[in-house]
Amino acid sequence: MTDFRELLLSCTDEMTLGTGASESAIQAVERSLGVRFPDELRQFYREVGWAHGPRIVIDGLGDDVPSEHVLERHARHCWCDYRPFMPRTLLPVMDDGMGNNYCVDVAEGPSFGSVVFWDHEHPDLEQQQPTYEAPDFAVWLRERVEQINEWNR
Repeated sequence: MTDFRELLLSCTDEMTLGTGASESAIQAVERSLGVRFPDELRQFYREVGWAHGPRIVIDGLGDDVPSEHVLERHARHCWCDYRPFMPRTLLPVMDDGMGNNYCVDVAEGPSFGSVVFWDHEHPDLEQQQPTYEAPDFAVWLRERVEQINEWNR
């Protein structure tokens, strides 16, 4: 199991983390969005809730999540308001600051839990095949932190 708090704090002292979300809060968001979170993402929300720092801003859950990083709001915006509409089988967890999103695949099947990149300027719009990033949220976040640590050296 990944210690998400330790992992995120290892890449910068400018990282702000949430206090985590209860299992009932996590289940309420799953019901509200009509998705099931993969185990690694569920663990992150339970332990940390959300994260904000240089080069990593993960939308999330919890009583202390800043309003601009509420997962439900971001997901609904990407699914309903922002062209091209993102499929509801992709859960946006981190915006890259340019309107593109790193997403967790929440479709039941072999790709469930993988992390992909959704390009909002892709020429195929809604028909695009998002770019594969990692097999799961924990691996993706570890790779992200390693990349930041390399940049900081």
